[in-house]
Amino acid sequence: MANPLPRRAAIGLAILLAGGLASDGTGSVAAQSSASLPRAPVTMDPPEARLIAGGLDVSMLGGLPSADPVPGSLPLSLVEALERGLRQNLALLLRSEAVAAAEGQRLDRRSDLLPTASARFAQRTQELNFEASPFSRFRPPDIEAQEAVARYETVDARLFISAALFDLPARYRHQAATARVRAEESSLAEMRSLVALLVGNLYLQTLTAGIRLESIAAQRVTSEALFDLTTAQRSSGLVSGVDVLRAEVRLEGDRLREIQARNEHRKAGLHLARAIGLPIGQQFHLTDSIRYVPLAEFTFEGALARAYAERFDVARADSRVEAARAEERAARSERLPTLELDADIGALGATTATMRSTFNAGAYLAIPLFDGGRLRAEVVEKRADVAAAVARQADLRALVYYQVQEAIYDLEAAESGVAAAMRIETLADRELTEARDRFAAGVASHLEVVAAQETVASAREATIDSLLGHRLAKGAIARAVGVDEQTVLEALAAESTAAGDPDPQ
Repeated sequence: MANPLPRRAAIGLAILLAGGLASDGTGSVAAQSSASLPRAPVTMDPPEARLIAGGLDVSMLGGLPSADPVPGSLPLSLVEALERGLRQNLALLLRSEAVAAAEGQRLDRRSDLLPTASARFAQRTQELNFEASPFSRFRPPDIEAQEAVARYETVDARLFISAALFDLPARYRHQAATARVRAEESSLAEMRSLVALLVGNLYLQTLTAGIRLESIAAQRVTSEALFDLTTAQRSSGLVSGVDVLRAEVRLEGDRLREIQARNEHRKAGLHLARAIGLPIGQQFHLTDSIRYVPLAEFTFEGALARAYAERFDVARADSRVEAARAEERAARSERLPTLELDADIGALGATTATMRSTFNAGAYLAIPLFDGGRLRAEVVEKRADVAAAVARQADLRALVYYQVQEAIYDLEAAESGVAAAMRIETLADRELTEARDRFAAGVASHLEVVAAQETVASAREATIDSLLGHRLAKGAIARAVGVDEQTVLEALAAESTAAGDPDPQ
């Protein structure tokens, strides 16, 4: 179908989450400086809460474990995680079964339109007692009773054929079943896109948790160095004992935050492993790193047109309206006559040697006359189903409009937030460097260094959050305009080859 977006915009949208995920083979992002560390408590919402907030199905977190774990740590890129998720995710497997069930119903409806044929071979032996028949009183008196018993042998080989020559209700029901199959296929395609989005989010969450852990670990190292320096200056009489106590409290606080961050990182990895169906107990490490890549510019009108044309939930709603209308037509056409053909052809005889060809053929016209109002009630019910499907279709198109608009707003805010957070972090690093130099020279107190560290920590945490928010906003854009998972995989594979580009950070 035609792509209403410019080529650059289409490529940018297809990058989804990892337009800023480039493989560097290390699975980590180096700290900007030993002082660029978060001070805020480590808190990460569980995936269940994020899924509910994002309107996704919590069951999508499940996955069927594949094979047995391999020795050592398995390197895992985002592209590989997406491919595994699309193969092993439980929600996708269940949705595939729903498509198969809908296809079975369509085949069942189609069988009402196709001729049926069956073959039969029968050999019968029968004895008749004429004394038990109504005509026994007409038996001549010279015939003995035992002669009134007759035995018959018959051999019958026959082919039976029947066909609906005119049956509009069956035809419309088959159209409705075909539309429902398309609706289920659209649901499966949408589910695949959602799984790609989910796996990308979980990968980002795990990667971000690892970055936070590295950052807090570096903060703890910095606090240890500051504690050692403060202790040495206390021995020289340059600072008071309360400064040493403050440095020790800060050091212990950083150790506690490191424990919490390590726990969050491990749990994020568990959620990712389950969603993509890694073997139970498989150790792995992420091979991608966060890189900031702005999304190509595009217009709201172009994004909205693409969403209406390519979103799978829009196609599903359209198919359901079509199915409801076909069911209504089937109900209304129940008042029409139906014409059916029944025929059989074969051979009949007392023995196989005496069999002769015989046949029977007939056409049957059935005309509904009175059904007590059943057909009228069914038509009213199907009309209500059509009205409900049309209403849901209209509501969905309105929802798509607002989702695209909201995703664009979020992306604009996220890109501005990344730029602001990076500027703040650069200034905070300079402030901390000057504060440490002043403290080492004895012209500033320990409190000034602590305040500068707090500023840097907050700035670093804001940078991490803004980078994550930018990736998620790109994913929301891709979801809003209907980028399919195959386009996402191709874009991510191409993006992984650009690992040598300079990191804007």
